[in-house]
Amino acid sequence: MVLRSIQNTANDRKTTASMTWDAINQATQAYGAPDIDYERFAQLYDNDPTIQSVIDNFDENGIQIKTNAGSAQPTAVGGENKGKSMVAAAAKRATKLGK
Repeated sequence: MVLRSIQNTANDRKTTASMTWDAINQATQAYGAPDIDYERFAQLYDNDPTIQSVIDNFDENGIQIKTNAGSAQPTAVGGENKGKSMVAAAAKRATKLGK
């Protein structure tokens, strides 16, 4: 699961992790997953305890992943948030695992 991989990387680095909907869609393309947005994610979240255990919060901007360091605001892959490089690197590693 891409989100669990990002969560683990953030915990290892003692940082927060968040992603915009565009960043999530980029990270999950390698798995052939359909694009996801707020409404679709809300349905998945409501019905999946695994997703609930990984996500701290989500809104129309994206998701905030539960980490030991707390929460961060969603950041685009090309954004300037300090955790951006961590999220992008974790997403890249996660997509390599699916191949």
